[in-house]
Amino acid sequence: MKLLLPILIIVLAVALFFGLTQPLITSGDSSDPGITELQNEKKVLEEALVTAQESSKKLAVLETQYNAITEEQKAALENVLPNTIDEVRLIIYLQNIGTQNKTSLKGISVGANEAGTTAVPSETGAELVEAGYEPVTVSFTVKATYNQFLSLLEKLEKSLKIFDITSVDFSSTDSKTGVYEFKVAANVYRQP
Repeated sequence: MKLLLPILIIVLAVALFFGLTQPLITSGDSSDPGITELQNEKKVLEEALVTAQESSKKLAVLETQYNAITEEQKAALENVLPNTIDEVRLIIYLQNIGTQNKTSLKGISVGANEAGTTAVPSETGAELVEAGYEPVTVSFTVKATYNQFLSLLEKLEKSLKIFDITSVDFSSTDSKTGVYEFKVAANVYRQP
């Protein structure tokens, strides 16, 4: 009898563990999760809360930075990446750059890119396209010396608009004077 009581208590303890305690710790049922599943879910939710708090802090910093931008600066940003491309103003803008460079731009054409006709953009252009900005093609012809053409490209590079030169073709028109005919194709970008 002395031996039977401890064995009975051990069997009862094992039965209670597997019958009551074990299902409470781990339950494979999603409608009634066990303690382990609840602890794992708590860890995931705590990590999500920390991420949300960090995102909230970043949003507050970005809002502060955005609110610090003056109207003049916003207008300059609008000039760099406008909502729409005003073709007439863009042509006048290019003509003014050519006039500053003492060259005359001919055959300026502006048009939206059609699917499959876009030239390979530069690294910056590719980043703009990935960010959702739409490229608009611009092409023109200019007769100039090589140094004048380099000066024109430098002015395009330093202008307020983003010009992504996609191709340059040239031919010699007068070998004695060193004047070449350059055909330039570029992309400008607008917000979608």
